[in-house]
Amino acid sequence: MARAGEIGFALPLDEVAAVLPPQVPRNAVPGTGAVAGIAAHREDVLPVLDAGTRFGSGPVLAGGAVPMLRLQGALPAALAVSAVLGLRAVPEADLAPVSGSGQGLVAAMARLDGAVLPVCRSRALLAPLAGVAP
Repeated sequence: MARAGEIGFALPLDEVAAVLPPQVPRNAVPGTGAVAGIAAHREDVLPVLDAGTRFGSGPVLAGGAVPMLRLQGALPAALAVSAVLGLRAVPEADLAPVSGSGQGLVAAMARLDGAVLPVCRSRALLAPLAGVAP
């Protein structure tokens, strides 16, 4: 689970390779596109996407160093978030799949501690890197 500004969300565990410590992406050029800069992790240079921007709210990188999630995919990338809230097991009974084509940003809604959180697809979060809108 993580937070982008005031938006809480979850990702399937198998779509997150690592949590990176708070940092500011290098080579950032604000307002120039989906990629907010680059970050190094495990000898890889990863493009950084801002979760706040991806969710349509304010950029999380505007406040300085933030944690990042290394997302797996055809092109691994780092997703800058306001906070990493930790790992949580969600019983299958508390997951409600979102119907549709399977290509949208939200795969399911999870009920957790009285709140409802979107369970997002990393593939959709990384879509700007492929030049495809979710």
